[in-house]
Amino acid sequence: MIKKFILKTLIPLIFYIIIIAIITHLIISMTEASDNTESWYRDKWTSEVLGLDPSTNTEIRLYNDNNEYVARADIISDHTIYEVDFASKWQEGISQSLYYHILTNKYAGLVLIIEDESDYKYVDRAKYLINELSLPIRIFLIVNINNEWR
Repeated sequence: MIKKFILKTLIPLIFYIIIIAIITHLIISMTEASDNTESWYRDKWTSEVLGLDPSTNTEIRLYNDNNEYVARADIISDHTIYEVDFASKWQEGISQSLYYHILTNKYAGLVLIIEDESDYKYVDRAKYLINELSLPIRIFLIVNINNEWR
């Protein structure tokens, strides 16, 4: 009796629950703002905005005065060193770009990635902190909301 119940009721029920979970996961994955990574944005911005070759101007190793490897910057140009981060990681981006500036004596650039209108609150926070502390950091934005570049 229990075996019959398990075979006729529970196994099909479990099967349907698994199918529904898989479909739900696929729907959520498809509706997320973007599958793009920071490195994808970094390379696109390096080539399309700066006009530089991502293979030679990204992931730059930085050394201290003792010639010890201490960090890796996202992008370097003739005058500026950049950190690229999703907007929600603005605090990390500020500290890294400031550190890169100290190590290289180049202008500090923070490139924040906006994938949702709500991300602008992070830009406002970053701008506020940079202005309040007079930090030598310039903010740039990559805006890609619903895969519509602005």
